[in-house]
Amino acid sequence: MKITLNKLCVQNFKGIQDMTIAPNGKNMIISGQNASGKTTLADAFFYCLFGKDSAGSAQFSIKPLDHDGSDIHNLETVVEISLYVDGKALVLKKRFTEKWVKARGSAKKEFQGHTTDHFIDGVPLKKKDYDSRVADLFDITHFNFVTSPTALNLLPWKQRRDILLSMCSEVKPEDIATGDEDMADLLSKLDGESMADFRARIKADQSEINKELKEVPVRIQEHQNTAQSAKKPDPAQKRGLDYYIKEAEEKLRQIRSNERLSALQVRENEIRGSILDLANQAGTGVEDARKPIREQIDKKGAQLREIKARIETLEDEIQRDENRNRLSKEALDSMRKEWHQIKAREYDGSETCPTCGQDLPLDQIADAVAKLNQAKARDLEQNAAKGREIAAGTTSRQNAIDDAKGKIADQQKIADQIKRQIDVLDKEFADVQPAAADTLELEKDLTEVRAEIEALRQGSRIQENDLSNQIKDLKDRLQTWTSEEADYRAAQKSADRVKELEDQERNLAAAYERLESDLYQAERFEVRQAELIEEQANKLFSLVKWKLFNTQVNGGIEETCVSTYGGVPYPDLNTGAKVQIGLDIINTLSKHFDLVAPVWLDNRESVTWLPDVEAQVISLEVKQRMDKNFKELDGLFFEYENEEDAA
Repeated sequence: MKITLNKLCVQNFKGIQDMTIAPNGKNMIISGQNASGKTTLADAFFYCLFGKDSAGSAQFSIKPLDHDGSDIHNLETVVEISLYVDGKALVLKKRFTEKWVKARGSAKKEFQGHTTDHFIDGVPLKKKDYDSRVADLFDITHFNFVTSPTALNLLPWKQRRDILLSMCSEVKPEDIATGDEDMADLLSKLDGESMADFRARIKADQSEINKELKEVPVRIQEHQNTAQSAKKPDPAQKRGLDYYIKEAEEKLRQIRSNERLSALQVRENEIRGSILDLANQAGTGVEDARKPIREQIDKKGAQLREIKARIETLEDEIQRDENRNRLSKEALDSMRKEWHQIKAREYDGSETCPTCGQDLPLDQIADAVAKLNQAKARDLEQNAAKGREIAAGTTSRQNAIDDAKGKIADQQKIADQIKRQIDVLDKEFADVQPAAADTLELEKDLTEVRAEIEALRQGSRIQENDLSNQIKDLKDRLQTWTSEEADYRAAQKSADRVKELEDQERNLAAAYERLESDLYQAERFEVRQAELIEEQANKLFSLVKWKLFNTQVNGGIEETCVSTYGGVPYPDLNTGAKVQIGLDIINTLSKHFDLVAPVWLDNRESVTWLPDVEAQVISLEVKQRMDKNFKELDGLFFEYENEEDAA
């Protein structure tokens, strides 16, 4: 698609009152001093297309200003551009006007913002339809790239690089590895991975191997120390300890199984059982005497609990009714305020028609007043009726509260009487005491048996202590032998582990070397791939050369995207060179996007020559033109590529 500018008409746009330029699809030079309106023409062009200025900003003022910097009101701002789109005429127009509205009851109009009207080929459209039609013609981002010499170089380098790579055909891995056996072997190891992922995996594997290689010598030293420090214990020593422990435990068992002591312990338990039986018989008589008293106490307690439950129920009813009366009082206070508000209502309707602004007829005003008074009387009666209903409910609940309080007092008197009766019964219950059991002879027998048991125990306790200490000492020595035997077994395993670790260390070193070789080939591959991509990208341009990769100190590559001209990076170029390679970039991007559009070229005075471009070029230069080839209009000078084609 090719777009050229036929005519641009501007009225009351920023500092331009009324100006028309007509390049008729040809190149044009616009000259003038700073602040003479050159950039304003470019702003008007892009505003009409996208609602933005030539720098791509939507936040700019288009209204003319007075000497104090204030808006000049009651002016209509109009921008109209006539384009050729693939040879077919297209006229776009925007009209920006102030909105003045007369408020109700006021004779003076007030400023209430702006409106923008949109037209395509003279047909008015809504903004969304206008923008949609423009978007259907071309992508706004692509348009910026093919009309601004600096657009691509001002992008972040990653975005700039993505656009360039999208213009290049894919560099296939097999093309890079052609004629190189090492690279071909490398490709066979990828197994679907990208080269970047392959390199990352290799480095991760190397990092893990390095970590292990640092740990292996430490583990070898630890196992060597263990293997050298342990000694093999004597098995005969363990057999002797097992024998002596078994012998001492048998002697201890025989002492603890004393038959006379066991018989006396049985007799002791029999005597204690007889004493307990006599005590239980005496207690049974007490329970029989206390049983009828306990039944009376339980009966009185049940009566007391019933009275307490009735009192709690009455108290809950009182609490509920008092809460409802409190809410009713708040409601009555609110309704009294509402009654006075209704009483104070007056007619405040407008006497002016909201549609046409004229005075309403008197009969319509009187009818509105009558309707207001009817509604007012109805609302007052409804308010009063509801208030009477709430007051009646409050009185009824207060009577119920007073009655419940009386019932509570009566129940409390009955409860106090029952409590006094329970106190009397509790005293009778405590006065019933059991008769003493006759266990004197049994107690005497028990004392004699216990004395004989203690004598037997005292004799065997010394032997038990000696044997227990002997067994403990033997077991401690056996535990020491077991620990030494475990250390010896661990030492044997450590010696075997040292050999395994030494083999592992050699294998890890060999694996690291293989990975290092793969990494070197991967870096060679990426360098070659970078060279082919740069070569392919640079073939698309005439002047500019692109640097898409940096070679690092370690031999790897780092992605970048810098345009150069004559070996000089873009940021270091002078203004003229930046314009020249910018036009070269526009030529290439126009072919790639299939979009040719007018280029507004600022700082034209800094460029001695321009490369050939397919696009229409409108140059803006800071210069005072006086020769006959330039036409002067409001301080600006215009030179057309072909004077006969100029309007």
